[in-house]
Amino acid sequence: MVSNYLVTSAMKPIRTHNSPIMFLAVLLVFPSALGFQTQGSRAAMSRPSAEEEIREVVFRKEMLDWIHSADKAEAEAKTKSQKTAAPSLDFKVFLVSVDGKDPSDTLIKRLADIPRALKKTSSSSSSKEWPMAVLDKGTGQRAITFRVGKIHWLSETSAEVDGGYHCGALCGIGITFTVNLLDGKWTLVKQQAKWIS
Repeated sequence: MVSNYLVTSAMKPIRTHNSPIMFLAVLLVFPSALGFQTQGSRAAMSRPSAEEEIREVVFRKEMLDWIHSADKAEAEAKTKSQKTAAPSLDFKVFLVSVDGKDPSDTLIKRLADIPRALKKTSSSSSSKEWPMAVLDKGTGQRAITFRVGKIHWLSETSAEVDGGYHCGALCGIGITFTVNLLDGKWTLVKQQAKWIS
């Protein structure tokens, strides 16, 4: 009843001194009634594209963190075993998995500036030589699979998504990421490791 009254009142000609106040009340309480949209309503209307942006944010974080860690491990390697192990973790092929399936071509293009060869998860194969290791079918090189699971919406401007990576029997992690819409851009605000192998 109240909403019908406010909207109806706002559409009548402005005749009394109280009308401007009533008009502002309608704008504040029902912005969409007059064609305005809040940040949250824009997110809801374009949820598929928002989810693609969220995946990009999470994949980018995972991949760049791995590259940084691998470069640091090589630079700081001192013992013979460290110098042998470090280069083996500097994978040149990154495989991308979205909820256990191949990502869209659009998502791969969004990540094109990552300085590695990005391929879809269907390009992976297993290894007999290295148990549970990930290989790139095309080259036979060892690779690492980065994954992002189903997106769970907490609100119109906040979501959680499980992600992580896998590159071998004792090379994997599961992480829950929290991403918020801040100033019109999806931004990673929290990450928490759930398991490590």
